Amino acid sequence: MTVHQKLKPLVIGRSNDLRYFKGAKSLEVDYDFNKKSWMTSEMGEKWVQKLDKRMIAECRKIALVFYNCPAHPKEINLKLKNITVFYLPPCTTSKLQPMDQGVIKNFKIHYRKRIVRKVITALKNNQSMPKINLRESISEISKAWNYDVTDRNSFAKAGFFVSNENSASTDDEDDIPLEKLKKMWIQLRGKEEINDDVLIDDFLSLDSEAETSETLTELDILDIVKNKNNTANELR
Repeated sequence: MTVHQKLKPLVIGRSNDLRYFKGAKSLEVDYDFNKKSWMTSEMGEKWVQKLDKRMIAECRKIALVFYNCPAHPKEINLKLKNITVFYLPPCTTSKLQPMDQGVIKNFKIHYRKRIVRKVITALKNNQSMPKINLRESISEISKAWNYDVTDRNSFAKAGFFVSNENSASTDDEDDIPLEKLKKMWIQLRGKEEINDDVLIDDFLSLDSEAETSETLTELDILDIVKNKNNTANELR
């Protein structure tokens, strides 16, 4: 993804049940699956190589920036022609990773706002609580992802380029989706569909501790520490 173009999000589920995708000529996302619905290094490598083929076909050369997630393929550059992969230094994700500067947060807000809106609409029409299956979830993910979620601001905050926009105004823009969701949350409370002790922050962060990729082994951790020490020695 760049500040000018978004790639399809990669959705990883547990099922390859084609019933969910019946009648769909194509999906709005890239889809893969495994038993734990985790991102793995094999999936990551397959995704990058698929993107490389696309860049070759489009006669484009791009750079990808990865942080130190175990699922991100390592030493893959030799297998690529039109993509160069760069890796962020360890322990710098919160500062240098654009996705952590607002992209993920805003995406989740937009996605959950769409789900809450479905619930409110159903209640207004005296319908039962909607159940979101995999196909519907994918559709909502795509719509939320393609919404303008101030990605440019996030890349600027991470230092990828210098923004001429006023930082205070962009911060205000980032909060607009959240304010809309808060109003919708109040509507649900008014209909007594949500207990007073359930906070919107809990709703937004309910999956923050969920494992989404392969976990680091002791050897992986030692390797990261070793590379970090080598980098520090080189900078001396």
